[in-house]
Amino acid sequence: MGVLQILYLPFKRASILIYLALIGCNQYKSQKVITILNISQLPHLGGLSAVEVKGDMIYALSDDRGSKGPVRIYKFLRPKTFSDSISPIGIIVLKDKDGKPFTKGRVDPEGLVIFEESIVVTSEGTKFGKPWIREFDFEGNFIREFSYPSYYLPSKQKKGIRPNMGWEAVDYINNTLILFTEGNLYQDKPDLSTLNGSPSRVLFIDYKSGIPVKEHIYLTEPISIQHFGKNFVSVRGVTSAIALTETHFLVLEREFTTRYGFKNSIFLAYTNNATDVLGLESIESEKVTPMKKKLLVDLNSLPIPRDNYEGMFISDKYLYLITDDNFSPLQQNLLVRLKLPKEVRKIIAKSDSREFR
Repeated sequence: MGVLQILYLPFKRASILIYLALIGCNQYKSQKVITILNISQLPHLGGLSAVEVKGDMIYALSDDRGSKGPVRIYKFLRPKTFSDSISPIGIIVLKDKDGKPFTKGRVDPEGLVIFEESIVVTSEGTKFGKPWIREFDFEGNFIREFSYPSYYLPSKQKKGIRPNMGWEAVDYINNTLILFTEGNLYQDKPDLSTLNGSPSRVLFIDYKSGIPVKEHIYLTEPISIQHFGKNFVSVRGVTSAIALTETHFLVLEREFTTRYGFKNSIFLAYTNNATDVLGLESIESEKVTPMKKKLLVDLNSLPIPRDNYEGMFISDKYLYLITDDNFSPLQQNLLVRLKLPKEVRKIIAKSDSREFR
């Protein structure tokens, strides 16, 4: 039995509430509430799709496409203990290659990696702009763009990244960027259904050269129920991933259906014996061995709200999760902390390829 803590961020009410709970309890017990800071002077907080920690800072990327403020990353002071306050101290405004803030609607920011002197952000692309993987400095200025295979580019021939199903999950280890698409490319089959999962592409890019070096397939779980029609939604995909080693990953899958709402699960996946599909435009007619995986945590079984969990990071032997409220009054921005499973701690302890701060 481990301690789990939940930090509510209902930004629309300009306050942050801290709740404590215990994994294994049948009841959800609130123990402490703290009002922290009026942040009305900052652009609308919400859409937190990725989160990273660096030193005494927590960085949270908003997936706002520029309609509620500039394309931005929020900065929070990291609490010394989880019961301390978290204070948003400002934003990083991301800029296009011309040095100006992005035009409204041209980017869909989803993935985030924080380095010592730079930031990597991914855009899933929109109907006004292609997907990209870019590096910025801490002032939000463009540094460079990473390359990726042409078969990721959306086209009128129903090829490439699907709308809102691009690079949601991004991480870095040993000079390598790792990017998971949320779901399958148009040309990769099978499509998500109640019978089979969706084949997500996992792209490995050499950080120094900016060139892809290999690619695997990660197969999501099937959808619980499939709705058809204008007013129904059935989606499932990868929303976050953490590289524990060069071969082992924590993968967060998020599902939403109109009937059942949100379902969130964390898997341990590894690349051993997985087929390298780099260069294959489509895997439909290929014999492909996907990454192996096992369920670690069914978040719906924990005494935490069922919501839209989209980001993860590891720090001080804890796993942190963040939700994206989709700028909806019916959802919340949450930061959840729970102890790492023993199996994950053992993997990290045996590896010298990454230090978790």
